[in-house]
Amino acid sequence: MRLLTPATGVVLVAFAAAVAVSWTAFVSRVTHNPEPIVGRPTFSVAGAIRLQPGDFERHGQTCQGTKLTGDSQVIVTDSAGASLTYAPLAAGRLRDGACELPFTLVIPAGEGPYGLDIPTVGLMPYTEQELTDLIDITFG
Repeated sequence: MRLLTPATGVVLVAFAAAVAVSWTAFVSRVTHNPEPIVGRPTFSVAGAIRLQPGDFERHGQTCQGTKLTGDSQVIVTDSAGASLTYAPLAAGRLRDGACELPFTLVIPAGEGPYGLDIPTVGLMPYTEQELTDLIDITFG
């Protein structure tokens, strides 16, 4: 039976550390932690997810989706599917018997076509022109 030498052990530890760092970077990118938008032109899109009765709970004058968690967010991707930016859903407000969860996206210009990954809706494709023409976008 052959045991590992100290040099082989050091190499294995270094390899494991490199894999861990690479995996962390990959998971960070996949879990929607895009680079900050600094010094690049941007545009804003305001919107809301509109939940119908039965899909939300009332809490006084506010509301919360039954299938959405407190950390739900709208994610913007580029044409390759990489996350560009995201916006958390704000506190729900009751409007006309429905619950609206507003959000505001600040999107880097010139990187479209874009995908908006909307909780409860899925990935929706948009061009930059379609997004900049919108005054307000509501899903649901």
